[in-house]
Amino acid sequence: MACLRWTFLALQMLCSCLAMPSATVQVLHPASPKRITHADLVKAVTSTCSLVLTSDVVLRGDLPEVNSTACPEVRIVGRCRGRKLCRIDGAGKYSFIHGGERLLLKNLEITRMRGGNIGRAPVLSDTRNATIIGCRVTNNVDLMSWGVVRVPLTVKNTVFEGNQGGAIEIDDRYVYATDVVFRCNRRKKGAAVWNMEGRFYCTRCLFEGNIAEEKGGAVYLVDTDGTGAIFKSCRFVGNKVVGKGGVGGAVYMDNLDPGVSFCRCQFDRNMADGKLNHVYIDGLEDSIAYFCPARPRSGIVITPKTSEAFVKDGCQGCK
Repeated sequence: MACLRWTFLALQMLCSCLAMPSATVQVLHPASPKRITHADLVKAVTSTCSLVLTSDVVLRGDLPEVNSTACPEVRIVGRCRGRKLCRIDGAGKYSFIHGGERLLLKNLEITRMRGGNIGRAPVLSDTRNATIIGCRVTNNVDLMSWGVVRVPLTVKNTVFEGNQGGAIEIDDRYVYATDVVFRCNRRKKGAAVWNMEGRFYCTRCLFEGNIAEEKGGAVYLVDTDGTGAIFKSCRFVGNKVVGKGGVGGAVYMDNLDPGVSFCRCQFDRNMADGKLNHVYIDGLEDSIAYFCPARPRSGIVITPKTSEAFVKDGCQGCK
């Protein structure tokens, strides 16, 4: 009897539990990311000195000059959910960063900036030391044709594409580029890179489909007062100069000092004035242009004939 009584009580307790209403379970959804505004970017360059983008943002005007006193270093990093890059859009009217001591841009697409001021570039200008990592710089317009980026620069894993008025201008500055793509940029001379009195060091870069109107479809190198370049394992593909009498489908250089080295680079289908012309060397006499291990069999134009002595097959500068 005792066993039957305990069994009956156990069944009563089980039925009571089953009859109890179940507790309501509240599902917490992750918070929506903060919507970034033009005002947030203004604060980043004038007071807060840093910004993590969690959304795209469209500029409502030119950003003010960086307040270097309050912000000796400015850091703007994209962290948009579900995709790699956050977009900063100039709306086809406005310019981005001007001034400052140190700048870091990472995981951003900087697009549709526009400028026509000789003292201010559409994307970057007048910064003493800039770093760009993992970004896209696309479809910006410099009405002065001085380049949408005009700063001393270290740039890695970045794409410059579709920029009008040139991608990068180097004037008495340095640029270190690693794993960078320059594609479909356009300018009168040197659509990807215009270098006078500066140093350009480029490793594993692709120059593809850039168009100049006069000289240097992708790269333009001039002046004996400190102009130099080293290209390591770079590819120059389908660049061209479209103007009548144009020269240097991929690269144009005149008399340089300290000179240029092409280290294990590839040249393919670079054209000028309708003819195959990878590199045009014009009046070189104060330095050497090296091709490592040897220059292409065709497409290298050297003028005048006396400059041939300054173009050599060899790997100096390639280590």
